Amino acid sequence: MKQILMEQERPTAVFCFSDYVAMGAIKAIQEKQLEIPEDIAVVGYDDIEFATYLKIPLTTIKNPKYSMGVEATKLLLGIIEGKITQPQQVILKPELTIRESC
Repeated sequence: MKQILMEQERPTAVFCFSDYVAMGAIKAIQEKQLEIPEDIAVVGYDDIEFATYLKIPLTTIKNPKYSMGVEATKLLLGIIEGKITQPQQVILKPELTIRESC
């Protein structure tokens, strides 16, 4: 983020691959005396528990972790029982949780 902020044309928003990375981006943005979301909006991914308790609550993508575990277990049991012999694709829908960083 610090490197990005040194560019002549800085972004108006950043999407981070995790909420932890988003917190680092927020820190770098604030160190440059920029405002979130007025100057740069920040979105994370994971919806970790304390994302809502940050000074600027983090907009994030909620990953359906429980459903992922359920589906993975079903597939594993199917493989063990010999009912699944071909690769399977399971698509789970993530959810955008809008808070104050965006």
